[in-house]
Amino acid sequence: MKLVAVCASLVALASGCAAQVGETNLNLHQRAVFANGTACRLAEFQVSEVDNVTAKGPPKVPGREVTVSVEISNAGPPVSAADVVMRFSYRGDRDTELRPAEVAGTTSVIASGARGRVSKTYTVENTPELFRSRELRVVVDVPTYPSVTFSGAKP
Repeated sequence: MKLVAVCASLVALASGCAAQVGETNLNLHQRAVFANGTACRLAEFQVSEVDNVTAKGPPKVPGREVTVSVEISNAGPPVSAADVVMRFSYRGDRDTELRPAEVAGTTSVIASGARGRVSKTYTVENTPELFRSRELRVVVDVPTYPSVTFSGAKP
């Protein structure tokens, strides 16, 4: 299924290389590294699935919710997931940037010296348009660190 292939490709890209220390405008597969050793990378894009209402086709089809996860290897003070701000956007069919509304997020705390994930879920108005999109962007604001922008063409 195309959905599985897209998610697998994004996860494979997300495990990529580290950027220069302090660099904050990154492509989708880079890892941000801060001066104290804290690192941040895109970990996963996951599209929800819903039951297919037609008799033909697969039993599940892509839903309207997209969950974006960022992995933080924390070398600094504890980070509360609730304090991390993420903005997800993509380029739509009319070449405009679309910013889905956030509907949920995680509430964990990433302790100093630990690795953890922060996830935010967004509602997409037009799921096929998201799959046709050629550009994705995620901006991550972790308290006490510079804002990091991950962007680039979908695989």
